Amino acid sequence: MQSIGRYQIQGELGRGAMGVVYRALDPVLNRTVAVKTIHLAQAGPERDRLRDRLLREARLAGALSHPGIVTIFDVIEEDGNAYICMECVSGPTLADFLQSGRAPSRETVLSILRQTAAALDYAHAQGIVHRDIKPANIMLHADSIAKITDFGVAKANTHSLTQTSGSMMGTPNYMPPEQVKGESVDGRADQYALAVLAFEILTGELPFTADRLPTLVFRIVNEPPASARLLNQSLPATVDAVLARALAKAREERFPTCTAFFTALEAALGQNRGWYAMAKGASASLPTAAEVAPPPARPSPRRRSYGRLVFATVMGFAVLSGIVWTTRDRSSQRPELEPQLPPVSEQDAKPSPAGAAVETPPSAPEPKPDEPATPVTAEPRRPEPPKETPAAPQRVQFFSSPAAASVTIEGSREQCLTPCTLTLPPGRHLARIALNGHREAIKFVEVPRDTYITAPLVRQTGTLAVKSNPPGSLIRVNGQEQASKTPTILTLPVGHYKVEISKEGYGKDEQEIDIKDSVITNLEINWLVRNPQ
Repeated sequence: MQSIGRYQIQGELGRGAMGVVYRALDPVLNRTVAVKTIHLAQAGPERDRLRDRLLREARLAGALSHPGIVTIFDVIEEDGNAYICMECVSGPTLADFLQSGRAPSRETVLSILRQTAAALDYAHAQGIVHRDIKPANIMLHADSIAKITDFGVAKANTHSLTQTSGSMMGTPNYMPPEQVKGESVDGRADQYALAVLAFEILTGELPFTADRLPTLVFRIVNEPPASARLLNQSLPATVDAVLARALAKAREERFPTCTAFFTALEAALGQNRGWYAMAKGASASLPTAAEVAPPPARPSPRRRSYGRLVFATVMGFAVLSGIVWTTRDRSSQRPELEPQLPPVSEQDAKPSPAGAAVETPPSAPEPKPDEPATPVTAEPRRPEPPKETPAAPQRVQFFSSPAAASVTIEGSREQCLTPCTLTLPPGRHLARIALNGHREAIKFVEVPRDTYITAPLVRQTGTLAVKSNPPGSLIRVNGQEQASKTPTILTLPVGHYKVEISKEGYGKDEQEIDIKDSVITNLEINWLVRNPQ
């Protein structure tokens, strides 16, 4: 049986551009692992640089311990090849699932995106950016667990795109503008790729496509993404707004975390309980607008000419009739429009003597009881300047991750549980978003500028520093074995724990501790004192 290091090869799991992935047995720990080969010889003069980068990043990825990330156990170099020994996931990749032509269920879509977002945020907190999130790097475990693979080896697998520093690395369709331009990236680059992934799962299509790489890069950098709702009409309109923010050209305009993006997307999808995801390529078979409403047939030339003649004749009679009717109407109404002046008496007609005071008659004489009132033409009023309409209260949506957090507006009785909506008056408001076991988030809301607020809540955690003399002791927290041995530092949620420390040949020790928020708790066992030689 062929072996790589101590690992006994049992079969082939798949092939890629840079090598083969094998199923293997680790005889020391008696567990099944996956061994991925990287052909360093194909790198040519870049071999040493590629090897150093591979080893450095594999060590970083090996430090990640999360249920949503494929764990790396070992790195081996033999016969000009590098071998990555990692956790063996029993299931297809998301790319395989999408290529099968099946549309995932709503529960599957939300589960994959939720788990991937949480795993990415965990990696970003450790200072590691994946840079190549795509369906081929998402493994689907048999028990519906999504796991990200190729952490730390994504750069090595894209050697053809990384020949010089400052050039782009990753899969172009899922890369944000800053990455295709060769600029530095952070966790928001992975968020952009996750948004492309969500777009693809929901619509069966990509937001940016092109036949040539330069055209694709131009569209990613300069053009807005396609509308998901036009491709899948079961999606609420707010889904386009959430995706547009995660796919923003400027990283500063995206969501603060991947979980914040997923929370907003989940809330937007929840506005239509009947939404569904589409299979890959299904939107191409949908009827177009031309098929639904075909244009009317054009009339024949003879019929069109006759119609024009009839139309012109009717319009001529209408214009002539209008002129005649207007003339009659004006002549009949003219006497009524002229005001009737009162008769002038002989005394009034005589001229006034020189120097005599002349009384100014009133502008309109008061009518006698038996005489009709004389109509008086009123002066036109000047239009008043428009009054400024005060800004109306606005509905603001609040999202949190996890959900069910209480939202309280300072100085107001308005409150709700996320995801929810509050109507707030114009101005600046302070919102407190709190959930038991998490640190309170404070957000400033500017109305009418802000329409929705997202708050990724951070769990209240403390630090447990465990040491032993001699080192190498096994640690169990509430019965769960930890991946690292003493000395180590564990980050635990606030609460009460039972910690068990054991070392073969020395014994076992159990202690109960309380982990408090942002507090370091030290736990040290000296086996040499307990078990003197």
